[in-house]
Amino acid sequence: MAKEEKPRKAKAEKQYTRAQAEKALSHGADPTTFTKHSNYHVRRRVWQLQGRPMPEDRKEQNEFLATLQGMKTPKDNEALPGFYALIRQRILKEVPVASDTPTE
Repeated sequence: MAKEEKPRKAKAEKQYTRAQAEKALSHGADPTTFTKHSNYHVRRRVWQLQGRPMPEDRKEQNEFLATLQGMKTPKDNEALPGFYALIRQRILKEVPVASDTPTE
């Protein structure tokens, strides 16, 4: 009787924690390994290690910051400015500019 062959399972990719990834990067690991990491701090560090500065165009910056955050942009165009302001405040530590019109 012939022995049945079981299908081979593909080896899963190693999941690094944020601390493990940052330690590996600080010790000279290849940054491309961590480009799709689930933590945006790690992705931001990888971006810097690859020598890519922040885009100069504000729209490109907002799109880049949204990818770092790992969030999808809202489909509602009226919600986009608030969404981007929140992300810029969270990641870049920007203080929102107060508007000239008084709110009541």
